Amino acid sequence: MDIQQNQTQVKQPNTKFTLFDKFDYIFYPSQVINPNHRSARNKMVKEVLKHQDLPVDEEPLTKGIDGYSIFPAFVYPHASKYRLELLEEFYASVWFIDDFYDKSERVDSHFTQAMRQIFQDPHKKIEIEQFNESQIMNLTFLQDILLKMQKNAPSSWFNRVMKNHLEWFEATAKSNHDGVAIRHLSIDEFLKLRLIEAGVIATLDNIEFAHERYLSDEIISHPYFVRIRWLICEHIAISNDIYSYTKECIEHHLSSNFLAVLLSTTTMTFDEAVIEGIQRCNDLIRKILELEILIIKEFPDNEDVSIILRGYKEVIQGQLMFGQASPRYKSNRAPFADLKKPSLHHINHEKNKN
Repeated sequence: MDIQQNQTQVKQPNTKFTLFDKFDYIFYPSQVINPNHRSARNKMVKEVLKHQDLPVDEEPLTKGIDGYSIFPAFVYPHASKYRLELLEEFYASVWFIDDFYDKSERVDSHFTQAMRQIFQDPHKKIEIEQFNESQIMNLTFLQDILLKMQKNAPSSWFNRVMKNHLEWFEATAKSNHDGVAIRHLSIDEFLKLRLIEAGVIATLDNIEFAHERYLSDEIISHPYFVRIRWLICEHIAISNDIYSYTKECIEHHLSSNFLAVLLSTTTMTFDEAVIEGIQRCNDLIRKILELEILIIKEFPDNEDVSIILRGYKEVIQGQLMFGQASPRYKSNRAPFADLKKPSLHHINHEKNKN
């Protein structure tokens, strides 16, 4: 299929809309970035450069890394230094994969199969000779970090999270090359696909890894837990699509985005579509907090459950703070006034007011 058919031409909206003051927050301003972030980020960069066989001062690469390296520090603010280091490396590999597929007009099916094989069995040897340097880096970096995480977690958790990561990867490898189909979905049909593609279920699983508190399969499969995880996924998928609209739709003309689908399937203006997304997110917060009460009643005096529930809320808030702070979403073409500002300026300004 011609790549032009898979992209959507987006007219840049002209608005002074701000995002940060529109979302409901659970902990703000008490939630902070993980204090181990800087050292974890530096260790992750060294690992990336080692896999790419690049000098330590490779500025273009490290500048790009800083666009997403703060994500685990925001969503796992209480992870230990060592656990955060592993999570920094893991999410670097995830962002590399995500960006690789975003930017590729046609992806080598052999590379996709090699990626799939790593998620299915990270111990299995990958024949890398057929791939270019960038592909080899993606493959070996992912494989190494998965093996490190496997050594530091119970097998039941690792098997569960690998299943969820594989589901995310399959959706990522496909989504941005199926733009025509996506634009013909209703917004609710699109969200069902987007929740998988966003990879949030695996992000929630990593809370257990971050805290070294693992939930049993019985608890994870309880209807209340299934429901709350799904609601959180919906919140993060929508909020992330709003923050990443410039990068995905204006700059890369991709169609797998909540706002893009809403604009193509309704008569809403851009501002109306953004407000619709934010209202959905704020309604989801209320539903999540109501469900949290039911879960606590269902599992009284279960410390692991209480810690993981708090972790779920930290992921929601951390994602919003990451959206504001990350250079990844800063652009002169951004339709949101607060995404044109220096990365942490707006957050610090708002915190100082409280």
